[in-house]
Amino acid sequence: MTKIPVFKTVADAYVFTFNNLGVIAGLIWIPMLAFTVLAFFAQSTYLDAMIAYQTTKNPADAWPGVMWLFVLVFAALLANAMMIVPVLQQALGTRKGHALAHFALGQPEWRVFGSYLMLMAIVFAVVIVATVLNGLFFRGILTLDPGAATAPAVTALLSVIALVLIVGCAVVFARLGFFVPAVAVVEEKIDLMRGWSLAHGNMLRIIAVVVLIALPVVVLYTAFQIAVFGWAATVSSNGQSSLAEMQAAHEHMPLTEAFGFFIAPLTVGLNAGAVASVYRTLVSGPRPAIPPQ
Repeated sequence: MTKIPVFKTVADAYVFTFNNLGVIAGLIWIPMLAFTVLAFFAQSTYLDAMIAYQTTKNPADAWPGVMWLFVLVFAALLANAMMIVPVLQQALGTRKGHALAHFALGQPEWRVFGSYLMLMAIVFAVVIVATVLNGLFFRGILTLDPGAATAPAVTALLSVIALVLIVGCAVVFARLGFFVPAVAVVEEKIDLMRGWSLAHGNMLRIIAVVVLIALPVVVLYTAFQIAVFGWAATVSSNGQSSLAEMQAAHEHMPLTEAFGFFIAPLTVGLNAGAVASVYRTLVSGPRPAIPPQ
């Protein structure tokens, strides 16, 4: 069984991204700009709705924001498909040259989009089943002992079960979803189980790769928020959004959306570079580091 070289894969992803940063920016800026504008409107509507709900406590005030969040999720999946396809082709060497602008919505993009929709449906189904089973378990405990609801042992047990379910869903999501772009682009099909089989025996290594390429981006984004908005505005103390916090988020949104737009070439490039490197290793054997295009 071929094992993924974690650090070499991460190095491949960074070499590809920084050697092709201008090309990546040219390939993705149109769909990313369209998504950024939509995201700003959708999140503004959501925050306005939540602020109105905090004031009136009327659930009807929250519904417009919730509906726009659903629209935003679908738009994010489609925009991601439109961005990852050409960048992955660049990483795999099937696409050459530079690009000042690029916009395509062909079969590869729709295959990636369809794969992500299937993945979302599976994850939602798992979450719903897990929630129902957890609720039944809790009811069973209350049936045996009505006073157990506040018992520390029961609370701790339910917390552990919830944590296990969250971690399990994340692992399933990663194993099914990591190879979606490669399978859709190279093998020209929608097949989540193909990604599942490709990840066999390498799941921990894939998670390590994802963490190592995502961590610097998360640190960069968090550092930007702390530098611009301050620590208190970046990290909520109670884990819940108060009215003041939502109003602050609304005010900061133009800058955060703009920053997300400008670092998109980095995030998309690292994603595509890692997927391309891992796919090459598992399908065709080890390859040298991805050269600049």
